[in-house]
Amino acid sequence: MVTCCAEPSRQPLRHSATKAPLWTKRPFGRTATFSRPAAWTESSRSARPARGSCCRPPSGGAPPYYALDEAALLAHFAAAARACDPLPFYVYEFQARSGYAVPVGVVERLRDEVANLAGMKVSDRPLEAVQPYLLEGLDVFVGAEDLLPVEGAAGTVSGLASVFPERVVALDGVGELRAALDRFPFQAAAKYVLGRRGVPLREDVRAPLRTLTDDEKRELDAWLESL
Repeated sequence: MVTCCAEPSRQPLRHSATKAPLWTKRPFGRTATFSRPAAWTESSRSARPARGSCCRPPSGGAPPYYALDEAALLAHFAAAARACDPLPFYVYEFQARSGYAVPVGVVERLRDEVANLAGMKVSDRPLEAVQPYLLEGLDVFVGAEDLLPVEGAAGTVSGLASVFPERVVALDGVGELRAALDRFPFQAAAKYVLGRRGVPLREDVRAPLRTLTDDEKRELDAWLESL
C-alpha cells in the first residue's frame, strides 16, 4: 500500500486498511488505495517512494479548509501524479470532507497534463453529484454504497465492504447496512463488527476518533443478532 496524502500537519497514516474495489464491470489486476488529503507538497513527497515499487495506485484529494481555485488544485494534483509516475493516479472527490468539490474542468485539464491519471473515486451524494465525473476514458469508483450500481462507473471502493464484503458484492441491502453503521462512529463500529464476525481485531482507533461506549457495543450486538 502507498499512502499518497496525509492529514494536515500529521504524518501519513501508514496502517490504514486497504479498500479493495468491488462490484467491478471488468477485472482489475491491482487495487486502488485512497488516502486522506493534504497539502500538495506533502502529497508529492509521500508519493515519491511509490516510483519503481510494486504497490497499489495512489490517489489524492482536494486539500481541506482552504477552498483552492482551479489553478491551485491543478498544481496540487499534477504534483502528486508526477511524483508517483508511472503508477496510475486517482483523484479522490469527497466534497463532504474537503469542504468543496473538485471542478470537472480540473480533472479534464489534469488528464491532458499528466500521463498517469487513471480515474477517480467519487464519494459524493446524490447520484446527480457523481454523474458529471463519469468522464470517458477514466475509471470512476463510487464511494456511496447506497447509490450502487451506477451506470458508467467502473465499480466501488467501499468502506462497508471491509465489514460485509459478500453483501456489497451482491448489492444486498448495502444502503441499509451503511445507514445502520453510520449511527455510530463508523471506523470503530466497523472494526467492532469485524471482530464479532470472527476477524481478530479490536475497535481501537487513532485520536481524535473515539472508540465505542458500552451502550453502543450492546446496541451493535443487538443489531447484528437481528440480521
